[in-house]
This record gives sequence, C-alpha cells and structure tokens, in this order.
Amino acid sequence: MPSLNELWFTKLLADRQPPCVSIYLPMHRAAPSAKENEISYRDMVEQAKVSMRNRYDDRLIDQMAEKLHGIAGDNSFWVGDRDGLAVFASPDFQQVIELQQPVDPLCMVADTFHIKPLVRILQSADRFQVLCFTLNGVQLYEGDQHRLAPVPLNNVPQSPADVAGMRLSDATTATADFVQGQKQAKQGDAAADEPVNVQHFMQAVDRAIWENHSRRSRLPLVLIASEKHHDPFRRITRNQYLVDVGVMLDPKAIPIDRIRAEAWQVMEPRFKQNVAKLADQFRAAKAHHKGSDELMEVAQAAADGRVGTLLVRADAQIPGMLSQNSGFIEQARPEDPRADDVLDDLTELVLKRDGQVLVLPPEAMPTDTGVAAIYRY
Repeated sequence: MPSLNELWFTKLLADRQPPCVSIYLPMHRAAPSAKENEISYRDMVEQAKVSMRNRYDDRLIDQMAEKLHGIAGDNSFWVGDRDGLAVFASPDFQQVIELQQPVDPLCMVADTFHIKPLVRILQSADRFQVLCFTLNGVQLYEGDQHRLAPVPLNNVPQSPADVAGMRLSDATTATADFVQGQKQAKQGDAAADEPVNVQHFMQAVDRAIWENHSRRSRLPLVLIASEKHHDPFRRITRNQYLVDVGVMLDPKAIPIDRIRAEAWQVMEPRFKQNVAKLADQFRAAKAHHKGSDELMEVAQAAADGRVGTLLVRADAQIPGMLSQNSGFIEQARPEDPRADDVLDDLTELVLKRDGQVLVLPPEAMPTDTGVAAIYRY
C-alpha cells in the first residue's frame, strides 16, 4: 500500500486546475457482487456532474465526466484484491489509489482534492509490519488493525540452507552476503554443505529485514514465531523497530486474520499511548499559548507554517472556503457550490508546510472543536 511519503501524494497536494473531483468508493472483492462497484461508481460520477453544474460550463462538465468514466477502464477494473478505491481527477491530473481498508462512499467537487479520508487510511500512526519467522519460511506483512497485506521480500533468506555461504561481515551488506551465498551454494562450495547454525540464520534474516525493509518503512515490527525461536531471535536482533512484545505462535499454523488480530493486540496499547501522549502535549502547548483548538487561530497559524502537529476529527466536516495564503476562513452553507470541507483544506495546508497530521476517531480527540494544533513556535 502507498504511504504519505511517496511522490504521488506530493503531486496530489499540488495546485490543480479545478474542478477537482474526489471519489471514495467501498469495493466488493468478487463477482457477481463486484458488479455493484461499477454501478456505484457511475452514480458517483453523476453526482459529480450535478455538483459541477452550478460553477462550470457544460463542455468542461462533459470532459470531466468522460475522464472519470475513462479511468474505470474495462470490466476487470472492478474486480481485485482491495476494499476501496480513491479516485482523483481534474482537467490536468488523475490518480487512482487502491485501498486495503473499507471507506464510506463520498463524492466531493472543489478547488482542491479531498484527502482527509485518505490520510486517515495511509497515516503511519496505527500502521505496522509483522515478521513471521520459521526455519522453513519467512514472511513480512504490512497493514493495520483492519487488514494485512504481504510485502514482497527483497533478498531475505528463507531457510538455513540459504545462508550456508553467507559471511555476514560488517564490510558487506546483507544483500551482497545473500547473493554470494546463493552463488556458492549453486557452485557446490563446501560451506553450503555444512550444517548451518540456527542463530546464523536468524542473524541473516534480521539483517536483511532491517536493511531492505524496516530502514525504509520505519514502521514498528511485530515478531510472530514459535516459543523456541522467539526469545533467541529477540536476543540477536539489531532492528530498532522490533517492538519489545511479540507473539509466541507458529505463524504457519494460523490464518492471516489471526496473525493480524494477534499483532494488533500488541500494537493497540502502543497506538493509544502515542495518541494520549499527543493529547497531553496539546494540552500543555495550549496552556502555554503554543497550541490551539480554535479553528480560526489554527488556520492562521497553519498559513504561517507554525503548525507542527495537527489532530483532526475523522467524522467532522465544516463547510467553507480556506485561503491557503492568509488562513482566512469564509463560512458557507453545505449547498454552496464553492464550499469545501475546511478541515480537509486545513489538513492539506499543514501537510504542504511539512507538518504532521493525524486524523483520529472522535473518542481519541482531546477537544470537541474538530481540530487540535501544536505549534512549532
């Protein structure tokens, strides 16, 4: 799954020629129910056309409708391993994001794309990776409490035989060691025929996961391994992202849903603790006039680049128009064709200014105004 750090998301935040159409669609995974996906999407496109009618001429509306229908492609587009779609289109841009988490159906037309639901899904605050370790197979997953997806492994050994020729010297990378070991094994090098120490295999896996995956993702890593392998692996690891509590089960013996549930049991207290820490930081910042939950104040601070961390309520929408230059908010009725969700625009503005945004459920928010900001200064 993509992340907020990738180039495509930066392009999504760039200034675009309006109208900017954002469509979020829950997806059925298999036919014949998947046929409903296409019908629902067509309804969303019709809704977008109605929204555009009060601001744009018929020619542009027809062009946008044609573009939105063209994104869908043929029938195979509607069947796939995903729980939702996010579709973004403007006269000068288009992007489709496959989501591994259900979304509420939504169609928004504005001068910028509606990104708050996407941020909620892709934010790293509650995402993690799971390392499933056995002596005859290693698997890495990534996801959240709702879904895990396998991560294609890059030069990670799968059995002790794979590391028979590896030296694991500090002078080379795990990838180079792995490739050299495979060559020696194929060439019949004597080292490949020698019994391999289990600890050596664990060290090779740990180093490969760190170099090729954890170092890039920077996500917490949960270890799932049998009891006899769990503690030895933890003793040899040098991966700073491996969390201090794991799951002592044989991952080969449990289904993916059980793996996800067990990993989330490990991660949920950490997620809640992190959110609680941010809430405490906000309260302290507000007490010292370095934070606010007043929408007007937060918007002006965001325009000035002073918002370091923004907490936004996931289910809240405030209709209006936000000036990204001044932070001024013009209130509007929901039916106003110019109106966007101010909270969504504020999310976009803070991200553009290199701030951190967390979109949280109502019960996790430290205020009832829909926003809570911690200032840089």
